[in-house]
Amino acid sequence: SLAVGCAARALAEALRPMSVDPQEVFVAGLLHDLGKVALSAVFPKTYQRIAAEANRACGDIADFERELLGTDHTVAGRRLAERWHLPRLLRDVIWLHHLAGDALPASVANRQLLALVLLADTLARERRIGYSGNHVFYEHSPRLAERLGLSEGQLSETATRLNQEVAELTKVLGLEHKANGGVHCQGILRADAEQGRVNTELTLANERLAAGARYFRALGQFDRLLGAWSDLPKAVAAIAAVAGIALQRPAVAAFGLRERAPAVDVCWIDARQNTTSVASADLPAEVRDWLNSPDDVIDSLVTRAPAAIRTLMAPGLHEISGTETWLIPIVYQARLAGGIVYGSETDERARLAGEAEELRSFNASLGLALCRANAQAAARRLADDLAETNRNLQQSQAELLRSRTLSMIAEMAAGAGHELNSPLTVISGRAQMLAAQLNDPEARRCLETIRSKAHECSRVVSELMDFARPRPPTLAPVNVPELLAELRQVWLARWKLSGAKLLLSIDQRGPCAAASPSSALNIQADREQLRALFDELVSNAQHAIRDSEGAIQIVCQPAAGAAGVEVIVRDDGCGMSPRVLQRAFDPF
Repeated sequence: SLAVGCAARALAEALRPMSVDPQEVFVAGLLHDLGKVALSAVFPKTYQRIAAEANRACGDIADFERELLGTDHTVAGRRLAERWHLPRLLRDVIWLHHLAGDALPASVANRQLLALVLLADTLARERRIGYSGNHVFYEHSPRLAERLGLSEGQLSETATRLNQEVAELTKVLGLEHKANGGVHCQGILRADAEQGRVNTELTLANERLAAGARYFRALGQFDRLLGAWSDLPKAVAAIAAVAGIALQRPAVAAFGLRERAPAVDVCWIDARQNTTSVASADLPAEVRDWLNSPDDVIDSLVTRAPAAIRTLMAPGLHEISGTETWLIPIVYQARLAGGIVYGSETDERARLAGEAEELRSFNASLGLALCRANAQAAARRLADDLAETNRNLQQSQAELLRSRTLSMIAEMAAGAGHELNSPLTVISGRAQMLAAQLNDPEARRCLETIRSKAHECSRVVSELMDFARPRPPTLAPVNVPELLAELRQVWLARWKLSGAKLLLSIDQRGPCAAASPSSALNIQADREQLRALFDELVSNAQHAIRDSEGAIQIVCQPAAGAAGVEVIVRDDGCGMSPRVLQRAFDPF
């Protein structure tokens, strides 16, 4: 507090213009930690413990005051200042000297004085003059000085003179015999003590860092072995592989329990002999009974392996030799997911106590991996079931859509047939009548075109009606080669094609211009429906080659492996685009 008072006074004198009384600031700095004096006097042993905890954690002593006493020195100091009827200005400094200007209540009057005390307190702690118990710096002195309008030079000059001023005042007040050789010597002694404490903590921290690095290396190896998708046997083998690294044991075993199945996957690894053994088996009855209530080990970090686990691991116990068999349970969401088993001649509970946090984190990662492997197996099963369901649903939807489409076409075709056939008949008849009355060849040709297009429209309407309400097929013997040969002549005449551009091959005897019918290729079918089918196929092929030098080949042969006839229509034209091909079998 003496150092804070001296620093606050010097800083106030450096302000231009000087807006606060340097002597008032000195008194405010001197009394700012009055609450610590009060708490130390009332609770001496507890306050020694508070100071020790703050030193050990390098934290803010006020946090430990609140934790152990339920209040801190700022509140206690304010209450004492009120009881002593100190001025409002000093009460505010004692209560709020840790707060920066933007965090102060609106009712605080002299904010600049509070800012000077905060800067002085920070400067004294930075130079380790005296003892405050607060090791935390929320803001450093240059930033605080800048807010007050003080330059770096003014701050540096104040800091340089501070040790000397404190030493002189200590001597004037007769406190040098309590300072154990002066303020500077006290700082050196505290620094030495702090260095010893830090060295001890660093030694312990290095040991924990080494353990943490070991577990971290094991987890890195585990992640590389596991991959994104792994089943339970692979996860268990990866656990056994990395457990030896983490636990520093050459021979270890691991097991993982399967969800929704009384089975287990086990892996034994002996790094000394470079051997690995894996197995999957149903759980023995003894192990199933034990798994119903494994509470004796589920909360343990490491424990002696119970008889049920020794029974489970019996095939590989010779590989994990040791006077004692130890179990590290792998727990996920308060449920045993698996475990690590190994042998040791020492008490593993004592050996692993110093790295308990690292081991818990390691086990949590392993438990998550086992749970994920089980979840992925369940997801695969579910995905297969969903895929099958989706296939069935898709087929049902397609059939439903087709049925609805056909129903709509039937309604449309019925209406269209009724509404269109009569006008088309009138158009065709009137065109014929006009043609009979005219002698102009061009007019007669136009009227003939009108008549033929009206017939074409009528045919389309008839096809719609036939498609929507198809008549039952009239089955009769049909000689397919004979029908194809007949249609070939029609197609040649319709499209004015040469014979080389429309080839017909019967029973794979090679292309020919006029094939003789084969009585062996007879089928029971509706002749008119076959004519329509072949006409559509070959019309599509002719459309593909009409702008090229391509040709159409029709092959008629016995169906492979079944009674019937196979007819293939090939062309080397432009083909169908992917969009057209996707909808090639959609009606119309």
